[in-house]
Amino acid sequence: MVHVEIDLDNLLSHCDCDFAKILNPEEIACLMDATPGRQYAFTAGEWSAEQSIVLATRPYSVDLTLGQSSNGYACFEFQDGGTAFVKALETREKIFGSLCLDVDYSDEDWTPLSNKNLKRLFQIETWFEKLTLPMLDPSVALLAFSAKTKALVYELDPGYFEESDFQDLQVVSKILDIKINFDSSDDDGYNNNWDKLLLAFLQRLAALGHFERLKISLYCDEKVVEEKAAAITNALMAVIQGNSNLMFLKLSEFELCCFDWSPQSHILFKAMEEHQGLETFVVKDYPITDPDYLWLKGLLLRNHNIMVLNSLGKRCSDGSVINNLYSLNRLYNGSARLLKESVLVRQQLVATILFENASKDYQRTALVLSQHTDLLCDLIESFSLDEGVAPLRLSEESESSRASLRRNPMTKASKKSRLA
Repeated sequence: MVHVEIDLDNLLSHCDCDFAKILNPEEIACLMDATPGRQYAFTAGEWSAEQSIVLATRPYSVDLTLGQSSNGYACFEFQDGGTAFVKALETREKIFGSLCLDVDYSDEDWTPLSNKNLKRLFQIETWFEKLTLPMLDPSVALLAFSAKTKALVYELDPGYFEESDFQDLQVVSKILDIKINFDSSDDDGYNNNWDKLLLAFLQRLAALGHFERLKISLYCDEKVVEEKAAAITNALMAVIQGNSNLMFLKLSEFELCCFDWSPQSHILFKAMEEHQGLETFVVKDYPITDPDYLWLKGLLLRNHNIMVLNSLGKRCSDGSVINNLYSLNRLYNGSARLLKESVLVRQQLVATILFENASKDYQRTALVLSQHTDLLCDLIESFSLDEGVAPLRLSEESESSRASLRRNPMTKASKKSRLA
């Protein structure tokens, strides 16, 4: 995808040029329509209602960032606070695409959308592919979760709320990237019971149960006692167990001041053992309290779909034993996917696996055959006919044998791992 950034940093440092005066609405429409697949980042200029309507009404998906210039001397602004922009979005029939507000809303002079129009934005029926938001004013902060977007990237300071505010919180998106930032403020009305607020939020995520991808980042400079850490870990475990469709979980930036999460990690690993839909789990580093990787070995033996990565995107492993488990799981999943193919295709592909990938390896051979017992029976029957022997008939006993073959052969890996 081509990236186009329209930014007047250098121009603004030499003259008082208003970018919005360079192009009229028709020219903006022509520019965008000529290359509808591009990303646009507008970081300067006061946009009129007519110009802002053009941004909202393109007949295709738009990838739009409204933000501040890199030198800090300018910011994108709607002359009407975004009223015309949001009103135009309300009439849009197609999904908008991606909207990113890359600004500091603590500076009220440089905010693309007013709080009033942010509320309207979060309530309209128009859908977004992705909505990226900074930390917002408390008056609209929780409403952001109700925005109709497939993916929400958002920063929240829960300290301006009470635990009860999260009990009925509506989160529409199935993909949530949330950065929870406790400021520990002395301001009137600021709630410094950070742990109770965090628990209330996590409990709500567990209760909602519709998430497919979660990234939860936590920044808090408060010291933590073990009891609070245990409660938070249990809440994270509930999030995993409560979201059966969860495929991706990232906790690599879930940090508390002067506290080592490692001793608590085994609880999360146990929770993921039963979650067969979870494919990726990202941690900062593998827990130092498990130098023999026993937690990871147990996880991979019971959950064949998951991969555990560190913050650098590298697979956590102790070397040959863990790598072998990952390899077995790939074979297990690849073989299972063949069940959707026709019998002829399966015969060819299973034969290839057996004679090339699983050759001279009993464990891998047993794994493949356990998922394709019908092909094995057909193969035995064909051999019997070639030999002039009466075809094998499936009796209740043979059905029992076939069921036995279907049993998970991965338990062999446990014994093999202990011998390695």
